[in-house]
Amino acid sequence: MDNEFYTLLTDRGMAKIASALADKKQIHLQKMAVGDGGGQYYEPTASQTNLRHEVWRGEMNTLTVAPNNPNWLIAELVLPEDVGGWYVREVGVFDDEGELIAIGKFPESYKPLLPGGCGKQVCIRLIMEVSNTTAVTLTVDPSIVLATRDYVDARLDEHEHSTNHPDATLTQKGFTQLSNATDSDDETKAATPKAVKAAMAEARNHTHTWNQITGVPDGTLTQKGIVQLSSATDSTSEVLAATPKAVKAAMDKANAAAPASHTHAWNQITGVPDGTLTQKGIVKLNSATDSTSTTEAATPSAVKAAMDKANAAAPANHTHTQFFTTNGTFTVPDGVTTLFIEVMGGGGGGAGGSQSIYYEARGGHAGEQIVSIVNVVPGQQFPVKIGAGGCGGAFWSNPPTTSVGTVTDQTTIYRKSFDGGSSSFSDITAAGGIGGESIYH
Repeated sequence: MDNEFYTLLTDRGMAKIASALADKKQIHLQKMAVGDGGGQYYEPTASQTNLRHEVWRGEMNTLTVAPNNPNWLIAELVLPEDVGGWYVREVGVFDDEGELIAIGKFPESYKPLLPGGCGKQVCIRLIMEVSNTTAVTLTVDPSIVLATRDYVDARLDEHEHSTNHPDATLTQKGFTQLSNATDSDDETKAATPKAVKAAMAEARNHTHTWNQITGVPDGTLTQKGIVQLSSATDSTSEVLAATPKAVKAAMDKANAAAPASHTHAWNQITGVPDGTLTQKGIVKLNSATDSTSTTEAATPSAVKAAMDKANAAAPANHTHTQFFTTNGTFTVPDGVTTLFIEVMGGGGGGAGGSQSIYYEARGGHAGEQIVSIVNVVPGQQFPVKIGAGGCGGAFWSNPPTTSVGTVTDQTTIYRKSFDGGSSSFSDITAAGGIGGESIYH
């Protein structure tokens, strides 16, 4: 096999073609590359993913089916004159994802470079055998495709020897004769712009009398069209149109028969519907408070009786209040989900009095008051602590010798009573009031 030149589909190439056939898709061949084989011939293998030593790569020029074998694809690459200076011994075909689809062992050919004194354009052709050529297509920019001399010569020769130059018809392209006629029935000639212009001028200036117009539809309740007028005021026709005269006559009669503010007795009104749960209408009143009727309307008397009974049972804004004056536990009742909590600390004790007019005994301060709203669940329990009031100060007749503080005006505080105890509901705590002071002035 060392002296043979051949092309192999690579493993990836065979897999991609098989997948394309199975999925009814195509693989897109795009580029070809040439290499020098690393300086010598070698036997390509299907497992290769690249040429052994690539020297140049370019867009594939053409991809055609061999005329004498429908399973052969001929891939063509043109080496331009401005590349070269190396030998070609291997050729590869790549798809649009850059994977090697086919590799060929190529007869050694030297590609000269112009600066070397000689230049030529070389066409490389690679034949690939596939089971179904429809699975493979060429993806290439048409602007870079080169027409080889062989291709041009073949097309010219084919054209020169061809006798198939058909005339243009209504069903196929071909050669045709031009015509300036504007009244011809010929379907084998093409109208010139002059003929089209003349026809357009004729169309713009063309008019018709009404009696030449056919197929105009009549106006009906379901379509627009032409109608006949009528001044009748007692017609039942639905295909005529009333004149303003007919409309005026009907309006005059209506105005004479009934003023704009006319009235009717109730017994003249018919078809008034009854009021139900699903429609408006007239209803009968009912003052009962124990009725299950759904076709009568409750009177204000019935509503008042029901409201009076409801108000007597429980006010509309009633609440349940519980006071604690000693320590204990609060359990959330059934149906309660929100608590309004007010906690007050014990008040401070008042200061002790004195017989001297120079001493002032002040009262104790009020305990802290905290208000809070808490979301709860029925059955939840909270500890409650009640702070005691502070003890009052003792009466004293002689001033003490030791002060316990001063106020801002430098007045000496000689004695202070006891503070009140703090109260709490769970973790909500209100501090006790400060005890009163005995002050010397």
